[in-house]
Amino acid sequence: MHSMIRYFTVLLMLTLLANYAHTQCDLTTTDICVSSIKVRGPGNDNIILCNNLSTDFNLMAVMVVDSDPTNETTIDLFIPAFSCITLDEDDLDFKFGSGGDSFSIKCMDGTPFLATSYTETQADDPATAIDESDFALLSDACPPPVGACDATVTSLYVFSIDPQGGTDDVVICNNSAAVVSLSGAFGSDKADDDDEMIGLISVPPYGCVEISGDFDLSESNPDEFFLTCGVTVLASQAYDPSDSTISFPIIAPGVMMPIEPASNIPTMGEWGLISLSLLILIVGAVKLREEKFSVI
Repeated sequence: MHSMIRYFTVLLMLTLLANYAHTQCDLTTTDICVSSIKVRGPGNDNIILCNNLSTDFNLMAVMVVDSDPTNETTIDLFIPAFSCITLDEDDLDFKFGSGGDSFSIKCMDGTPFLATSYTETQADDPATAIDESDFALLSDACPPPVGACDATVTSLYVFSIDPQGGTDDVVICNNSAAVVSLSGAFGSDKADDDDEMIGLISVPPYGCVEISGDFDLSESNPDEFFLTCGVTVLASQAYDPSDSTISFPIIAPGVMMPIEPASNIPTMGEWGLISLSLLILIVGAVKLREEKFSVI
């Protein structure tokens, strides 16, 4: 009996491990793609990776590299559902060349997971962006999975605020069954200010995302965070760092993570079948026990 339990425990662990490794670098996934590559102009070179899946995508210890193999960097990538992330020179060990270059992501075993490239002609094409030739024209580029923010949305709320460190970190939650885009929204300590634009990111159904930026939030004085879309406030939260009962990150009293409503509640007939199955299981167990005792 104990050997059987050990066998199934090991089998379960191996299954979970295999599933974990598979989800980290799934070579069959085509929904992770490159949206754009910035090759010149003001600011850092960067690349935008998008996730068109309805679930978060996590790539652990993958290698990113351009056309020069010596520029290989090992990083962890987390892309929320229906969202994009920007990798710049803080994450990468190289600058993109205006005369043509490539970008690829490799799994831990060196197997290519994603790859794209552009030529000098594509880097110089003026049709790459509105009034900008800083972006390379990628033949296999994917559009961002989210549209612009919607000023009519009422399901967003602020879960936590942390103004410490180099950037302000705010967790935004969505208490609805629909994906909510934050693309084009602004974060600030005033409702009528546009301190920091939110990038290509969305909040999954009954989920949360952390947004970071220079929202001008105070670490020592009472302040308030506003998430706005146009002139409409989508979510806001006031806080007072001088309150001795709180610590960073600040979570407002009574605020909880969103909970998805229960679904697929069994019908009366299904409950009857469940009860009958349990009854048969109990009778069978008792019968087996009686037979065991009669042998002894």
